[in-house]
Amino acid sequence: MNVAPNSDANSVGNHAMPSPGRAAYFECFSGASGDMILGALVDAGWPVADLEEVLNAVDLDGWTLEVKPTKKGALRATQVTIRVTGAQPERTVLDIAPIITASRLSETVKSRVLGLFDELADVEALQHDEAPESVHFHEVGAVDSILDIVGAVAGLEALGVTHVFVSPINVGGGTVDTRDGILPVPGPATLELLRRRNIPIYATEYGPEFLTPTGALVLGCLSNGSGPFPAMQVEKIGYGAGQKDFRIPNVLRVSIGPLSPGRRNRAALKMSELEGSGGQEGSPGPDHSHGHPTEHDRDHGHDHDHGHDHSHEPHGLSTSALTDSGGQLVNSIATSAMAQGGPTLSTVVERQHPYQAGTPDRPVSDEGEYVSDDVVQLETNIDNMSGEWFGHLTDVLLSRGALDVTLIPAQMKKGRPATIVTVLVKPGDTDRAVATIFKETTTLGIRVRPTQRVTLPRRIESVATPFGPVRVKVATLGSSVRGVSPEFDDCREAAVRTGASLQSVMDSARDAWSRASLVTNPVSG
Repeated sequence: MNVAPNSDANSVGNHAMPSPGRAAYFECFSGASGDMILGALVDAGWPVADLEEVLNAVDLDGWTLEVKPTKKGALRATQVTIRVTGAQPERTVLDIAPIITASRLSETVKSRVLGLFDELADVEALQHDEAPESVHFHEVGAVDSILDIVGAVAGLEALGVTHVFVSPINVGGGTVDTRDGILPVPGPATLELLRRRNIPIYATEYGPEFLTPTGALVLGCLSNGSGPFPAMQVEKIGYGAGQKDFRIPNVLRVSIGPLSPGRRNRAALKMSELEGSGGQEGSPGPDHSHGHPTEHDRDHGHDHDHGHDHSHEPHGLSTSALTDSGGQLVNSIATSAMAQGGPTLSTVVERQHPYQAGTPDRPVSDEGEYVSDDVVQLETNIDNMSGEWFGHLTDVLLSRGALDVTLIPAQMKKGRPATIVTVLVKPGDTDRAVATIFKETTTLGIRVRPTQRVTLPRRIESVATPFGPVRVKVATLGSSVRGVSPEFDDCREAAVRTGASLQSVMDSARDAWSRASLVTNPVSG
């Protein structure tokens, strides 16, 4: 996992990051669930007020939050419960995505949460043999499940975690009643999620379900590796309690602190240790293309619906898939590293730079402060696809977290007209973007280039105009404002709603910001 802070000062769940290489190690001796993860993060020092602020940043009603100390066996722990106070609809990923996108969460948290729900839809679709966007989530579409997932992602970001590690997971046993009928433990969805991420599991007894789908997906998809304790300095410890009492303490423990320098941590390997003989840059791991969450917790606090069993190959990326138009392998990792459950494409790419991927450095020029962060550039040449498809591709990529999409006309060999598609993503979103390009285009290969970008600090402000409120993006360099850009979508919506021209709405937004700026800062440069 790589949690990148966002420059939007008005976002919730956007916190200053500590130095690179801060780990969270989850010990799952009694399984895991969404509320246990929240409890562990709060117990480790995430303020309850910050948790409430994050949950309230999502426009969902019908829930209350309860946080209290408790004991499970001999262990003291914190129990977090999100109680549903009304009936909940069965939502699809297409219902949930706009809720997350419109929230006041940081862009990093939004991207990861959307990725988790994409993963869930993908797994559910295999079970039900239908398209991912058509799958109706049962319990996981309820408000408590959505907020458990949002809270887990935001809490890790707030505590400065850049790497997540998990122990082998106690899954429990027996059977469980779900909306789809009686299923074995672990359920098909839970087991498939763990298989995709190469997470080791075991069972101490044939009895209750210890690991819920939400716990499996959040920890599995955000994990950088599994096994014994990584080499790290433990600074904070948290215990999160489940809702039920078992023979063993129903508790999830998390230890948080910096990774030890100079020590070899599994899934924190350098590129030189992972490159294959024919490789150039970093490459995908064995199994998966994106990170994404799961249904809702059931008996560690919540009912979930179903999992899914199937015999298909994983939807992850294989090294053979990532070739450029000339057939050259763009990214490769030693086969032995992949066989051992090595990092995915995103976790490899994000470790190539001297900066920890997504952790911004702020070089200072004579004129002021810039923002530098690690990004990945994906590029492919397409000469056999209808032009209408490119608009759809752009919309899908941007909705799934891409930072920018550029389409450039080009001429290929033998005079064939083509389009160069260039996509800029955060390192942690690389797998998902690559999978999207392969799915939505006719390309046979993608060039992957880890790089850096330097940007001016930006903030979002809201101004009142005669056409309604409009958000404005303000770029600064030192104490000077270098650019003011009204948000296009806000202006377009106001223009359609009022019948005004788009130009008049945008001009009005700029004028409103200028007037407000003169009032609040009359000597500003």
